[in-house]
Amino acid sequence: MYCPSCGTSNSDTSKFCLKCGTAMPVNLKPAVAPQAKPAPVAAATSLTANSRTTRWIIVGIIALVVLMVIALVASQTGSFKPSKPGVYLQAGRTELRRERTMSPQQQGLPQTGEKRPKLLVYLPGEDTQYLQFMSINNGKRDLGYDTLAYENGVYTLQPVSNLAPGAYCIVLGGPFMAPMDVSWWCFSVMV
Repeated sequence: MYCPSCGTSNSDTSKFCLKCGTAMPVNLKPAVAPQAKPAPVAAATSLTANSRTTRWIIVGIIALVVLMVIALVASQTGSFKPSKPGVYLQAGRTELRRERTMSPQQQGLPQTGEKRPKLLVYLPGEDTQYLQFMSINNGKRDLGYDTLAYENGVYTLQPVSNLAPGAYCIVLGGPFMAPMDVSWWCFSVMV
């Protein structure tokens, strides 16, 4: 006989359940194990549906965050492709004037407030091996630059150190170029 309270099997002559102590009913028929109640199917199905919906919402949020990070990185790394050859201040996408003189005028130069501005150099057909980054205020000396990236024919350059206020130029010229063939792209730093 089975206990009506806990379902434990007891002998047919037992007056109390061996496990929980509940009084056993007097029954002339042999006991049959009580049937377990079936679990509510609707509740399990709705829990599964809710967890699936929650998973898709989480996946959607993660995908959105990843896309936003990719867009942010692309906007900061210079996926900008100039429409025509030249040198550009990256922050403002400002094109620098090409000068053919040794000492460009400081008036009217594009300005930046960055101490280490990034410059985009797009000069197809030019030998960029002879690019220099020069200070005009301090005796036209080469300051050096780091090439941060090269993508689709565009170099992203940055001075190796912070710049003081003054005029600076990217100079394209080589040892075998006549002075009139040297090109200067200048800007000023206003920090």
